Amino acid sequence: LEWLRSALARCIDALDGTSEPRVDEALRTCLGLLHSVRLSPVRDPEGLSRLPADERGSWSRLWTELEQTHAGLAKRVEARETR
Repeated sequence: LEWLRSALARCIDALDGTSEPRVDEALRTCLGLLHSVRLSPVRDPEGLSRLPADERGSWSRLWTELEQTHAGLAKRVEARETR
């Protein structure tokens, strides 16, 4: 969970920053994490339901934050491409 939180923090930093290459990289990172088959046991509803309640909450919050960060990054890239 900690390495994913670190990846999320880097994505958030990219969203808040001014470096467009970092935004592109962060967008790819978020997308990869949100769709990784290897992470499905701790991301998909069926897998999450098998986790203890305290772990389930932590994982659910991580995925929500990643989805929100991904949406922000995607909007930023879209805005840049429509300039």
